[in-house]
Amino acid sequence: MKDFKEDAHLDVCQNIEVGLKKQYERNPGLTDAICIFALDSAKVAVKKRFGYAKNEKVSDHPLARGIIEWCVAIAEERVDKINNLTPARCASR
Repeated sequence: MKDFKEDAHLDVCQNIEVGLKKQYERNPGLTDAICIFALDSAKVAVKKRFGYAKNEKVSDHPLARGIIEWCVAIAEERVDKINNLTPARCASR
């Protein structure tokens, strides 16, 4: 089994963490439950951005929106550009 430190995409998790911290600071009403919900919705939003998950819905919850947008922006910066992260691989995670 590979050590998590060897993962070529570990920095994606770190980038997402930075965005989560910012959202917690900006939105005092953001709870861990909403954050988890937003991350699940962000996975769908990223898949939709690259042509997958066409029949799935993305949350429009106001406190989730910033997290979702942050994650999609990270994907747009990385997919097909850095460390061979392809849309198909991204959609399979």
